Amino acid sequence: MDYLVHTLSLKPDYQGEVVAQLYQRKKEVSSSVAYLFIHGFADYFYQKQHGDNIGEKQMDFYALELRKYNQSKLPHQSYFYCRNLEEYFEEIDQSIEFLQEKNYQQIIIEGHSMGGLVLAMYLANGRHRDKISLGIFNGPFFDFNIPSYLKILLPASKYMSKVFPYLKDYVGSPSFDHYNHSLHKDFKGEWDFEIEVKSPPKAKVYYAWVWAIYSAQKELKKGLNIPQPLLVMHSDKSCSGAVWTDEIMTSDAVLNINHIKENAPFLGKNVEIVQIENAMHNVFLSQKHVREKALEITLNFIEKNLSK
Repeated sequence: MDYLVHTLSLKPDYQGEVVAQLYQRKKEVSSSVAYLFIHGFADYFYQKQHGDNIGEKQMDFYALELRKYNQSKLPHQSYFYCRNLEEYFEEIDQSIEFLQEKNYQQIIIEGHSMGGLVLAMYLANGRHRDKISLGIFNGPFFDFNIPSYLKILLPASKYMSKVFPYLKDYVGSPSFDHYNHSLHKDFKGEWDFEIEVKSPPKAKVYYAWVWAIYSAQKELKKGLNIPQPLLVMHSDKSCSGAVWTDEIMTSDAVLNINHIKENAPFLGKNVEIVQIENAMHNVFLSQKHVREKALEITLNFIEKNLSK
């Protein structure tokens, strides 16, 4: 299915001009329900089959590509850079306003990985949070998957990023390569995407970004009291992506699923947490029978909780 691409013009930030991209799946007959997908870190929107699966179920599918990712990354900008996750609120605001102008009665938002953490912050503090009917979290990034001795150092990212705003380290690692290979059709997976767009060779992890993520995760752990019904989906197991094993195809090779289970209850009082056997980090990119199960769980959740 073809997509329309809407460029969202945003307020300039500390690096200058800012844009984001809103993808709209074309559909002959519109629904009263809009479903908006937000991608994760070192990622972009290429999950067209996911859009088709949702779009064929009496919902209109949209995807938001955040600032400084793929087509939303301008030449003067640093890949994936942010200092606070609330920077992304403006493109979510504009996306919701765009959907409201189309007279949708219900808006559902799915956040994958970092997109899940951004969604949690928006549902707690975003300007149009009351316009969102349901939240769906797909392998959300609720904690850093690093050893305890390294977690002790995370608070230092605040001071390092204040003194050196663009201090960074490399994104590239065997775990990133192996996860991408587990997804891509030219290696072990089924999906067609540009690896150098998803994980650009020049992209880095900035300490400012680390502080932005860590700050949001700390806020989550205090409790967000989100009132909407929420669905949190994750794999039944994690594995290390540092060395290739076939387990990467049936596990979360990016995050520790125990962190997701432990932190999901902090979202609010109406949270449904579902563990999906043999799911990958992005449950909707898992093997066919697994992603079909994830879709079934999602549709049942929507049918049960969406007001008519």
